[in-house]
Amino acid sequence: MMALIVAAIATFGMAALVPVYARFRPIGTPHTWGEAMLGAVFVFFLMFVAYGVLPHQWLAYADSPVRNWRSDQFFNPWLGLTGAKGLIPIKGFGQILLPKAAVKDIVAVLIYGVELVLHVMLWGYWQKRGTKKKVVATASDFGRPLVRSEA
Repeated sequence: MMALIVAAIATFGMAALVPVYARFRPIGTPHTWGEAMLGAVFVFFLMFVAYGVLPHQWLAYADSPVRNWRSDQFFNPWLGLTGAKGLIPIKGFGQILLPKAAVKDIVAVLIYGVELVLHVMLWGYWQKRGTKKKVVATASDFGRPLVRSEA
C-alpha cells in the first residue's frame, strides 16, 4: 500500500512541476547540454513511474493478501441488491457476474487513461507556454485601433 501511495505522489508531484518550470522557461531559449540531459532524465523517470510503476503497484496491491481480488471472488458494488453468488440484476439484461479480478483490471485501465490525458495536457501546456493573447480595442483618441497585451 505504501509503494502505491509513494508512486502516486511521485507521479502527480512530478507532473505538477512541469507547469511550474514552464512559467520560467521562455520559448526559444537555447538549452545547454546539462539542461537537456536533466530534462530527458526527468521526463523518462516521470513516464517510467506513471506508466510502469503506478499501475504495477495497484495490481500488486489488489492481488496482495490484504485485498486478494481473485477471479473466483465476486464484486458486490450495490450491497443488498445482488442475488446469490454476487449476481447483479440489471433490468432488461438479466444478471451480471462481476469478478474482483475484472474490477482490478478496469481500475488499472482507468489509471492508464488518466495518465494519458494528463500526459497530453502537459504536452499542450508546454507547447503553449509564453504565448499571450492580443486584444484589439476599436476606440482610440487618435482614430487608430489600440493593441494591448492581456496578462
